Amino acid sequence: MQTISASQVIQSSAVEYLDNVGEPKYEVNGTVFTGLWYRPQNDGPALRATVYMKFASVYRKFEGEKASEFIKNVLYANSNGTWGLIKSKSIQFSVTKTELALHFEDLKFPSSVVSADLEYIANHWQDISFDLWEEVRGHHFFTFSMIYRALREGSSFARQMNDTGAASWYQNQADKVADQLELFWDTKAGYIITGRDLIYTYDKISGLDAGTILAFLHAGTYIPKDLRLGSLKTMKTFQALLNASSSIYPLNPKYQNYTAKPIGRYPEDAYNGTQRGYGNPWFLTTLAMSEYLYRLPSLAGSERFIYQNVGLSAKKVADEFLTIVCQSASINGSLHEEFDRNFGSGVGARDLTWSHVAFLSMNRARSGLPEF
Repeated sequence: MQTISASQVIQSSAVEYLDNVGEPKYEVNGTVFTGLWYRPQNDGPALRATVYMKFASVYRKFEGEKASEFIKNVLYANSNGTWGLIKSKSIQFSVTKTELALHFEDLKFPSSVVSADLEYIANHWQDISFDLWEEVRGHHFFTFSMIYRALREGSSFARQMNDTGAASWYQNQADKVADQLELFWDTKAGYIITGRDLIYTYDKISGLDAGTILAFLHAGTYIPKDLRLGSLKTMKTFQALLNASSSIYPLNPKYQNYTAKPIGRYPEDAYNGTQRGYGNPWFLTTLAMSEYLYRLPSLAGSERFIYQNVGLSAKKVADEFLTIVCQSASINGSLHEEFDRNFGSGVGARDLTWSHVAFLSMNRARSGLPEF
């Protein structure tokens, strides 16, 4: 419930609403973060909506009427025909905060958490935003994948809430996002690139990025079929990232007998955990490669692709990625953000939540449990 309250803080404080619903963080005391940062990050509202819709489904299953009231009052209030209106009027950013606030009041903009996030991404999926690494502005495969899933699920959720107009609107926007997702396939390169229309590339010349692997995992089946985990396009992207990572780090000869290798965010990465210099492998990205493979055995064609290209089963290679992570984990099992490119010891942020969640997600896949 605390995260729901924090989401309400972000949404209700969005005086310049067109940007701030993509606000990436808040203060630990629950108040608005107003400092300089890389904003907006529009994967955030999409991920948030997806999580809360999943929560609503489980909550309703176990708590019945009590949950239904909470969902209607806090998570998803019926739009009453106001869906899609946030861009239907021209808004000048020269207006005062009071005038802007009155504008949104006139539109009866959603006050419920899921509705607000869905309305935001449905109207602003095409906007330029920062990527999941908080570095590059542009249009991103990961962001579009998260938005597509949220809108697809949002359409179904709205229909369950008898909000049929909103349901159709969200599905219509999802279809448009699907068309954009197809454009990330680079025929010449032979893999899915991480971004398009980039303002500044951070020297990402190759377009390869582990964020694309994360997109496959987090989007699941809520993505066009030819871009789903196990498809030929995603397999080629996986293979291209692995090939590009094979000779990057001085640590790699330690794993010369492995098909798996330590995996960083992207081949050109220069962030070393504290500043720009030489990039390191990351725990969460190496774990993502492992999870990807653990989810393949039920996909016969994908398993065959791995065997034909590396001569090993998908599970065998997945175990190798996991071994690399375990050998670089702290003695107590905690995971940093990264592990040193030379020696394998943990560097960067300590006990990074994202690293630990990636481990749990990988372990679910290894145990044969379904994706989120």
